[in-house]
Amino acid sequence: PGVLDGIQPACTYPDSHSTRLEVADCVLLENYYRSDEFARLVDGLDETAINARKASIAGHLDQQACGAWARSFGHSNNPGNFERGGEITNNCQLPQNWVYDPQSNPDGVRCSQPDHEIALWGQAPGQDYGRPYYDNAGVQYGLAALNAGAINAEEFVTLNENIGSNGVDRQFQKNRLAADPETMALAYRMGMVTDPRQWAKTPIIDLRGNDNSGIHMNWRAFAVRDRLDRVLGHHDNQIIWRYGPGLLPPEGSGLTELALETMDEWLTAINADSSDLPREQKVINNKPEAARDFCLIGDDVQTKVTDFARCDADPILAYYESPRQVAGGPLAENILKCSLKPLTRTDYNHEFSDQQWKRLQSAFPQGVCDWSKPGVGMQPTIPWLDYSNGPGGEPLPAAPSSVGL
Repeated sequence: PGVLDGIQPACTYPDSHSTRLEVADCVLLENYYRSDEFARLVDGLDETAINARKASIAGHLDQQACGAWARSFGHSNNPGNFERGGEITNNCQLPQNWVYDPQSNPDGVRCSQPDHEIALWGQAPGQDYGRPYYDNAGVQYGLAALNAGAINAEEFVTLNENIGSNGVDRQFQKNRLAADPETMALAYRMGMVTDPRQWAKTPIIDLRGNDNSGIHMNWRAFAVRDRLDRVLGHHDNQIIWRYGPGLLPPEGSGLTELALETMDEWLTAINADSSDLPREQKVINNKPEAARDFCLIGDDVQTKVTDFARCDADPILAYYESPRQVAGGPLAENILKCSLKPLTRTDYNHEFSDQQWKRLQSAFPQGVCDWSKPGVGMQPTIPWLDYSNGPGGEPLPAAPSSVGL
């Protein structure tokens, strides 16, 4: 709030920390697809059938997007040195002998994202590294794919007992990773997961193209919308202009110019509003007529279709999901750590053998995600925070004001 008057995103990500859920889940899925367990399940299937299973588990248009995430950002949280593109590198751009190695240099600079941000999060309890904030305890990967019949019960059970997690040194481990609830609370308090209460103060015109086989998937714009709707009960400050098949507005559409002109009109009206209404209400009250949802379908770059049901039905403009959404999570993708509930046989529309059910119980000893409840630690963000006294921050005092002599 107060930094940007209005925004015109084109490849929306609500924030980096909730975006990392899909990155980390895709890394785990890609690892699982290289396993003997997965190979046994798909033995005899052709590539088309195998790729269809992968897409259904990820919730994506096709199998390519998870691979793109894993290749692009799968190393972004690696501590220490690692090989990428045939060369040894690290995430600090430091000489290799300065950098952490669990055996040869345990006191070196770790270079992971939590360690870059250790002044904000603090150290993991009893450790010298930054608090880890990834969590996949209770996540039922492939749940919607099971319910839709895209994978069978054996595939579902095998996936969830083998998906595992990556530990603090990015080593694969069979057990799931459970983050500290206090860490989760900090993520929301500090605004690492962005708060719709703050977005409401900012007009948003989202120029939403498509890259559903890559990392810029169009469902992210609707994740922003879902967050707004869940907290505010509306999304009146967010406009989505949809088009395809590329990420940039089609030639001849004039959308880039129209977005700038519309935003200028919107902000000019807000600034001219001298009422005592809060900023959030001024944003709504001063929205210009042109600030309305629409899409462009096919080669027609002039006809603005305002019926989003028609837009959703267009195969180019359709939006998909993430692995967490397939697991039952919300489109908002803002739950870093889910509350858990007991594993219950009647929750599934598929029959499990007694042996499969025992294996599923072993995979989820503490229970499975209860997505009907808020995420662990969810709370309003506090803007702005002062970290002088350490991790977690304290609210800044009131802004100083000048006093005449």
